This record gives sequence, structure tokens and C-alpha cells, in this order.
Amino acid sequence: MFAVVFDRVVFSMLIILVLSAVMLFFRYKGSRNRYRLRDQFLEEDMEANSTRGREVEKVYYYSPNLTSLPMRDDAEGNVKKKQDRVQQVAQQTMLRFPRKLTNIELKTEYGVANLEKITGYEANYHRYVSALVEWAEALLEQESEQEFKQEQEEQKQKDAIKILEHTVELDSEFRKTYMYLADYYASIANYDGINYLLDQIPERFTDEGIRQQLVQYLMDKKDQA
Repeated sequence: MFAVVFDRVVFSMLIILVLSAVMLFFRYKGSRNRYRLRDQFLEEDMEANSTRGREVEKVYYYSPNLTSLPMRDDAEGNVKKKQDRVQQVAQQTMLRFPRKLTNIELKTEYGVANLEKITGYEANYHRYVSALVEWAEALLEQESEQEFKQEQEEQKQKDAIKILEHTVELDSEFRKTYMYLADYYASIANYDGINYLLDQIPERFTDEGIRQQLVQYLMDKKDQA
């Protein structure tokens, strides 16, 4: 009986030792990979910092065309505030690259001296898209106190949808863009519209959690349509 217990204890200890060795091995391997990636990043960053600066190509500068948007002279309240905000931000210099560039890529392409200016212009672009989304949101939330209320509400919805669809064309990275449009498309059974939004999600959102959340939201709306 004692021998059986002893064998079991020895066997258990061997299992623990093997598992500990495996864990140490993977921890060591993971540490080596982290150090390798860190060294690679530092090397690339050092090379990028030594790149000679040059101007960004004119094709990447973005100038909003406000004439295509539903600006209203009779806008009031929060809608007017958000509409004015769009007009204000639209005056700033913006850069819109065809894909997201890391700081290292920007420094490699245009030099470290231009990094702050370039990222500022990129921020202006995203600020403009954000202002458009907020404007559309204000239109959807504002209640009309005028006569022909139903007609007023329908027009505001049309204006909001037009703005939101425009932000999709501008590669919007704001979840509300796709959620508001999915709500609308579901209400009119526009399956093609929802499918189009689904196609955009993988390119717009790198965070896996946000991506899955949006895809699930759009799929649910598609089922409700």
C-alpha cells in the first residue's frame, strides 16, 4: 500500500516538474520574442529619425465640399451648433491617407521634423468626420416644434442619413455612423445597405472587440429588417 502511494506521489511530482518546465520554456520564448520585437522597433525608429524631410504629396490633402451637405439657414438649437461646428472645422488643413500609417512610416516617408504637423493635419480630418457624425446625431434627436411636424421630422432624418452616408465614404471610424445607418436601413428593409456596411467594418476597425460588436449589431438589424 505504501509503495502504491509512494509511486503516485513520485508520478505527481514528475507531472508538476514537466508542466513547470514547459511553462518556463514558453515564458522564455515569449520574452525572447518581446525583446526581438522591441529591438526591431527601436532599429526601425532610429532609421526613420534619420530620414530627410519632404513635403506630403498634394493628393493626400483633403478639402471638404460643404455644398454637397444639407446645410440649413433655418437650423436652430443644437443642430445649428453642430452645423456651425462642421463649417468651422472644415476650414482647417486636413490630410487623408489611403491607409493608416504608423509614426515610424510617417517619419520614414516625410521625416521626423514633419511628424507633428502631419499628425495634426490627420487629427483635423478625424475631427471633421466626428463633427459630421455629431451633426447627424443632433438632427436625429431634435424634435420639431413647427407645423407639419411629420414632414419636418422626415426631412431631418433624410438630412442625417445623407450626412452619415457621406461619413462612410470618408472612412469613418466612429461606431455611431454604422449603428445609426443600420437602424435606418433595417427600418426600410434595405439589405444591400446593411451588407455594404458589413463590408466596411474589417477595414475601419482594428480592435477585434469593437469589430465583433459592430458586426453582431448589424447582423441583428439585418434579421429585423
